[in-house]
Amino acid sequence: MKKIICLLLAILLVLPLAVACNNDEKPPVTTGDNTGDTTTAPDGTEPAVTSDAETSDENMLKVPTDELDFENEEVVITAFDWQGYKYYFFAEEESEDPMEAAIYNRRRSVEEAIGVAITERMYATYDEMYSAMEQSVGTGDDAMQIVLTHCISRLSTYTSGGTLFPLDELPYVNLDADWWNKEQMGSLKLGSHYLLGANDYMLPCPYAIFFNKDMITNLGIENPYDLVEKNEWTIDKYEELARAASRDADSSGTYDENDYYGISCQNGGGSTFLSFWSASEQFMAYKDDDGKLSIFENNEKAQDICETVAQWSKDHLICPFPSGKSTDAIHMSTNHVLFWMSNIAGAEELRDTDVDYGIVPFPKYDSEQENYYSLDWGGLMVVPTTIRNPEMVGATVELLAYGSDVEGGVIDTYYDLVLDGQLSQDPTAPQMLDILFDTICYDPGVTFWGLSGSYLQLFYYPWNYGVLQGRSDFSSFYASNKEGAQKFIDDYYEALAIYDSLDGWFG
Repeated sequence: MKKIICLLLAILLVLPLAVACNNDEKPPVTTGDNTGDTTTAPDGTEPAVTSDAETSDENMLKVPTDELDFENEEVVITAFDWQGYKYYFFAEEESEDPMEAAIYNRRRSVEEAIGVAITERMYATYDEMYSAMEQSVGTGDDAMQIVLTHCISRLSTYTSGGTLFPLDELPYVNLDADWWNKEQMGSLKLGSHYLLGANDYMLPCPYAIFFNKDMITNLGIENPYDLVEKNEWTIDKYEELARAASRDADSSGTYDENDYYGISCQNGGGSTFLSFWSASEQFMAYKDDDGKLSIFENNEKAQDICETVAQWSKDHLICPFPSGKSTDAIHMSTNHVLFWMSNIAGAEELRDTDVDYGIVPFPKYDSEQENYYSLDWGGLMVVPTTIRNPEMVGATVELLAYGSDVEGGVIDTYYDLVLDGQLSQDPTAPQMLDILFDTICYDPGVTFWGLSGSYLQLFYYPWNYGVLQGRSDFSSFYASNKEGAQKFIDDYYEALAIYDSLDGWFG
């Protein structure tokens, strides 16, 4: 193993980053369909893990919980203070809070099932966590066993440099089971192995559109819920409603916080506006017949979306962004913004407001488009190459995923939590969440290279050039950046070949 680690370090390439969606498949369901029986634990609670599962080979829980005992060996799960990680993943002790209780019970059930001690370590920033992981792998130290990553940052570095243990080589892991999101895993598999994990433990965090119901009523415009039901929730309809809400209230000719807008967004806007692409079944990379990714070809749809977003900016439909920063939820709660675009965790910000709001997925490109597509901006799971006990890590990973979708468990509670606040009184909101979570996808061009050189420029075009500058010259911009973006892909595949040259060493 030491020789292998030295070889990995010698050829470790530091490339930039990464997200993925296989547009040849129907949108994947993000949560599994685990219907395994549960039994009552000694403390009277229902455990998240049992040894009974469905009997089909495809859906078999392959962890022999009645045979394994790792004698309280430590399993370190590492994350950083970001998005859902700070709300929905870790709980150190029993709690009356339903979400914390579900998370804690899942962890304790896994610990008791196979005799491990799970330690949950949260870093302040992604850079701090990455540095710690890099140091651990560099020294061959088994300091962390499961790492929860960003949705794009550093993922090309992780996956192409031999830093990660292939998930398909972990003992007891059954990637065909329902608690692994097979379609998503397929879109994230670029080489011969599965290096990034999307399963029921990794709660998704897609972007959604929250809307102010009072403004809909007061303006006398169509309700987005009705448009979804009639298959008319498209970019054109979204724009129509946004235009109806936008106005220069004091006729000053200057748009500021005193005026009204159709559109606002969270967190800098860049990734938010890209979601109009993925929602329109337009992705930044596509697989060829050999399964290899290439940059997308410029096309009429991509140009149209970029031109549309730029026009929204020129026509003052978008709430202004001081110093390039986005506005927050408060603008919608004061009835000055109709639509607020945010990841699903944004519901936390709205929960303390009095605004009566609804939630819908990002709109389709047109009514002929068959499905909605909800790009996931939640993190992914990886395992470092330096783990010394693959059996223990594999069993833990599998049980965490398997135990997340039991009745009343983490996924059920997460769903209820998102529906808290105003949405708890909204009979249509659960149907909208079903659409969001059932249409989760990834765009590999974003996941693996979204923050890399020319690819970064294309990734942020709708925001940097469309919204902030009102530019709509996408075709010429694409032409000047295509070659550089494709080079990042080609270089990545050369580095990824390390897993083929070392095929079998992890067994």
